[in-house]
Parts: sequence; C-alpha cells; structure tokens
Amino acid sequence: MRGGQGDNPDRVVAALLRQKPVLAELRELFPAHWEKVHEELQQLAAAADPAEIADKLTQAHRAWQLAEPDCRRLAASHHRPAADRCGLLLLRRVALDQYCRALQRGLSGGGTAGLRDRLLFHLLILPLATRMRAFPCRLHRRAWRLLRNPAAVSAMLLEAGCYLIPPAELVQELRRLIGTRRTLEIGAGRGILAGCLRHAGVAITAVDDQSWGGTIPIGREVLPMDGREALVRFQPQVVLCSWPPPGNSFEREILAQPSVEMYIAILSRHRYASGDHQAYARAGGFRCLKAETGPMAAMLLPAETGSVLYLFIRDGGAYMPVEIPAGSSSGKSTA
Repeated sequence: MRGGQGDNPDRVVAALLRQKPVLAELRELFPAHWEKVHEELQQLAAAADPAEIADKLTQAHRAWQLAEPDCRRLAASHHRPAADRCGLLLLRRVALDQYCRALQRGLSGGGTAGLRDRLLFHLLILPLATRMRAFPCRLHRRAWRLLRNPAAVSAMLLEAGCYLIPPAELVQELRRLIGTRRTLEIGAGRGILAGCLRHAGVAITAVDDQSWGGTIPIGREVLPMDGREALVRFQPQVVLCSWPPPGNSFEREILAQPSVEMYIAILSRHRYASGDHQAYARAGGFRCLKAETGPMAAMLLPAETGSVLYLFIRDGGAYMPVEIPAGSSSGKSTA
C-alpha cells in the first residue's frame, strides 16, 4: 500500500494515536512518505533560509492540527486510506520538529557538559533558575561564569523546561509595562515567570495545556487549560508567553482577542525555534516593538539561549506604556 502501511494496521493506529509520536516508528511504517519528507528536508537544508524553515514548520503544524481530530477517529476505525494520508502529515510535522531542534542545538554550539558542569547545573544553576523569587542579573552571571561549557548547560535548561531565567531587572521591567491590568501567561510550564511576577505584585493567571506531552511538571499555580479557552474565560488585557511553540495555534487567537491591549512574546532569535511569525505579520491593529539588542535584551537570560522580546501594543489602546528601553526596534506588526 502507498506509504508502506498495510501489514500491521494495529501498529499504524498506535503510532497515529500516540501522544508523543516517534519519528523512527513513523519512518518504518511509512517509508514512501519518509522519502518525500526527507527530500523536503534536504531542500530546506540546501536553501538555508530561516524564514522558509519557519514557514514550513508552521504549515506542517497547522495541517496536522486541522486533520488530527479526523485522523484519530478514522485511524481508530482502521480506515487505511485516511491513516495513510494522516501518516504523511504527522511524519512531516515530527520530522520538521526534530530538524529545527537539531538546528537550534547546532547553533548553540553546546556540545556535551562535563561532570563538573553537570554538578553545577543540578546544585546551583537549576535551583537558581526555578525559584519563584527573582534574583538580580549579576548573581546569575556570577554563577554562569563558573561553567566551562555554558552553551551545553543552556541546552540542559531547555531540556528541563526552562526557556527563560527571569532576573529581577526583567521582572521589574515587565511589571512596569503591565501595570495593574489583568494578565494571562499561556504555556507557563513550570510557572517560574508567572510566580516571579506574582511575587512582584502583578495580578497574573498562568495556564498550560501540557500539549508537549507532560514530561516536565507544570507549576502548582499553573492551571491545566488550553490557551484559547483561557482567553475567553479570563478576558486578559495583557498576555505573556515565553518561547511559544513553533506552528502553534493560539497566538493567532491572542492577537485577535478584543480584550488584549498588549502581547509580550519572548522568543528564540531563530525564527524556526519558536513563535507563529505568520500570525505576527498578519496582526492588524498592533504596533510591534522588538528588543533584540540593548538593555532589555540583556535581561533575557541565559544569553546562550538567544532570546528576543516582541512587544505588541494595540493601536489606540487606552493605556500606552512608556517606550521600551533603547536598543529596540519598532514598527507595525511584521514577522
């Protein structure tokens, strides 16, 4: 059968219904589809265009999101043609996910952390990074200077679900921007950023739908809730998200939500690693400020992760914050 499916339909069904799909298994079950996807990856690698990689990943995620409900229903009923088509969509999404993660690791130049760095990670770096009370930048930087391979430790933080270390200076800057408005953090994970902001006096609700598979525990104050549901339920004026997944479906909803006056997105500087850049480009009615260099960008720790901050402010909103610190770029919403 096309795609190689047929001899073991039960394995195909299990692969399509798996919460965390396995690339090797999908390649084995759909070898013809893998040839096609592998050729697509080779073309992306040859072009070496980050914008094209990001767009392809977003398209793959959206295609699977649209097809997933029917795929799960039809696969469970052993509907072979549908399972075959779904296998292609899922294989493309998983393969692009892994390709982008490999690119991110390669750009960090991380290599492998030695024993000394691994001990420092568990005894010092991770405890500092996961406290719900923010420490100043200088303390974090002093700790990181003890490392022999900070890039490798940064990769370990990502694996532990810590995409951002929020120092006290960043927390205070976000508090200044947010003011007293209703705030929602989507994809809060461990809840570290929301916890630090709450400790600083920000009225914030944190949610996470654990769509990444639940291998990293969500924080005690984080509600298990889909971002789109939370937007409707809490009607936030400010929304915050740190490293939204590439190809996600909720950022379009954030920028379309009438109650939202400001959206603060902390992203990877590599377009394919986080965020829905197509949604940013199509976000009408917002002004976008980007902190890619300068004082605010320097607050996005660890530096090895390569984070940037996008601040979307609704045009004509009742509240306009003072300007983002020098070193930022500004303009109409663009990807």
